[in-house]
Amino acid sequence: DTLLSMLRQIQHDRTNPKWRRIKLSNKRVRRAIGRHPLALEFLAAIGFEHEADTASGEAALCLKRDDPGLLWLGCSTLEEWRQYHRP
Repeated sequence: DTLLSMLRQIQHDRTNPKWRRIKLSNKRVRRAIGRHPLALEFLAAIGFEHEADTASGEAALCLKRDDPGLLWLGCSTLEEWRQYHRP
């Protein structure tokens, strides 16, 4: 749910850089995404790239690619996966 919510927020406000950056040190992000290699691969596939914050040195993922179709496909894929894998 966290990953899908993040991608939807980017879709709704694509010009805001706040939503296009994911701090990997964030507790919620670490728990929901950072400890799952497939989630990180998924984000890379839709255009997120690893980078370090120059001020703090913290690792982050930043959406470099501005492709609304790819974001839509990512959301659609997660929604379908969730539909079939929910208890």
